[in-house]
Amino acid sequence: MGLFGGQSEEELRTSGTAVSARVVYVDDTGKRRESGTEAKVKIQLKIDSGAARGRELDKAKWVPVTKMPHVGETVQIRFDPDHVDDWAWGDSSMYEPARVSVQPAAHAAPGGPPAPAGTPAPGDPMVEFIQHAAGPWGQMPGFKQMIEGAMEANMQAMQSMSIDTSRVDEGGFPVLIPNSPPRTPADSSQDTAERLKRLDTLLEQGLVTAEEHAELRKKIIDSI
Repeated sequence: MGLFGGQSEEELRTSGTAVSARVVYVDDTGKRRESGTEAKVKIQLKIDSGAARGRELDKAKWVPVTKMPHVGETVQIRFDPDHVDDWAWGDSSMYEPARVSVQPAAHAAPGGPPAPAGTPAPGDPMVEFIQHAAGPWGQMPGFKQMIEGAMEANMQAMQSMSIDTSRVDEGGFPVLIPNSPPRTPADSSQDTAERLKRLDTLLEQGLVTAEEHAELRKKIIDSI
């Protein structure tokens, strides 16, 4: 029974008169319970159907934070015809607040079975991209490793190429050409010998003096 002889809220939820009502006022008191999933609000309703149409109801109620009522919307309630001010929510979801759920980590808990090999870490950007872009293929075991391997191979291939901006292909794009192989010590020695030989030729032809020849020869040798 209610406080003054009416029905309790539990009784109203099953045997109260069902009507629709319009929310005309809501005030969030800031009070929370059930780990913050339920909020206490002061709410004023106006019955808009049945014999009690136009009757205003004013109560403080606990509601799920995900089902917070808003001014102007229509809600379902059940009330006691003999004590109209006694009412309960007619929507059962108003008594089923959403619980805070914790998603299990990908790795196994101590003592539990190990996580499958290759299980991606939560929040991995590569995994999120694959799941959205590859669709069902992205769920295949080893698909992420295959994509990463292809990307690494492609990067290595790009690093071994250079762009010749003076040449373009039929589509008007710069031509990719293999990079020149690195110079070896033998190549460097041969180049130095050629430079010294040309310097000696200049001296024989009288195009440089002996002093200039000695100075240039020293510079070439010091650059090795």
